[in-house]
Amino acid sequence: MQLLSAKLCVLASSSSGNCSLLAIKSPTKTITVLIDAGLSPRKTMALMERAGHDHTTIGHVLLTHLDVDHWNNGWLAKLPESTVVHLHRRHTGRASRSGLLYLKTHPFESGFELVPGVHVSPLLVAHDDLGTAAFRIEFQGFGTSLGYATDTGRPTPKLCDHLAQVDVLAIESNYCPELQKASTRPALLKDRIR
Repeated sequence: MQLLSAKLCVLASSSSGNCSLLAIKSPTKTITVLIDAGLSPRKTMALMERAGHDHTTIGHVLLTHLDVDHWNNGWLAKLPESTVVHLHRRHTGRASRSGLLYLKTHPFESGFELVPGVHVSPLLVAHDDLGTAAFRIEFQGFGTSLGYATDTGRPTPKLCDHLAQVDVLAIESNYCPELQKASTRPALLKDRIR
């Protein structure tokens, strides 16, 4: 596939829901990739429309992990039938329990071609029990790259090497020690996050 452009749009980034949109344009069509889908389908579709994107073009969902702020089960009934959901093989047990494996899923452990000319290299990094996937996405048609990481805890040398020299780096990071201290979360959870 000849690529004309790729555009990243962050639709939401917070504990209430994370979702980014990657629009990959070829001469004949635009393929929309959601990176995480932690908002309700309705809210995501409204944000997509506001940003000038059609939700019917969602061809892929690339999941970093399955925490509720990164995957909303409402998508089980709302994704277009042809949409492929990509998730790390380590997350398949949890995905199966939530019904996600009934969709068209592609478990990965190593790099894969998302669409012709777009290669995804995942790296599983520490986060809770199952980890979270950080992505390096290479657009081979025009020699550019995107790094995407979320909920990684701290930047390890391995993560830094994985994302080194990307053209665009997107990191979801909303931690504030003062807000954490003042939050009404249980002490056990606040200690784990710290």
